[in-house]
Amino acid sequence: MGDEYYTSDVSYEDFYPAGIEPTDPNITALLDPGNLKWKDLVSPGLEIPTAWGKEKFDSLNQSMGKLTREKEDTLHYLKKSGTDAEVIRRMESLYNNKLYSLRAAADSFLFNHPLKGKVGAFEGAGYQSEGLYRPTVNSMMHHFDAGERSYGIVNERAIIEMIKHYTE
Repeated sequence: MGDEYYTSDVSYEDFYPAGIEPTDPNITALLDPGNLKWKDLVSPGLEIPTAWGKEKFDSLNQSMGKLTREKEDTLHYLKKSGTDAEVIRRMESLYNNKLYSLRAAADSFLFNHPLKGKVGAFEGAGYQSEGLYRPTVNSMMHHFDAGERSYGIVNERAIIEMIKHYTE
């Protein structure tokens, strides 16, 4: 199975070449929307590709990345300039609280998403923000949901097929 992440600081430009359908059962380039790999599991009424508010999620992740870099730069400067350890600790705590709030907003966006549990074709997968699609808005293959810990039906089917392949 392919990773459904795409917001990682580590990205792979050519991991999935454009114009070629990935072999992973849970990632598609959507070259033929009518023959989606998991078309038998698509939730009734969902369009392919499936709109999900990606811009809002991306904005939250970009804000977290920017704030993380700012935190690192600020703390490095303060330490290098000999700032008192207590001041540095308070500044780090302030940044951590801001980052926690942003992470909570991103988590809430996904965990409370109206399409959570639905199967469609959601853009953003395989470390690429555009051009690759995953089957659900949120699964453990995209964003770790500590509360439910579900891979989603498409990934679960792929896992079962792999187990069958090795045990039959």
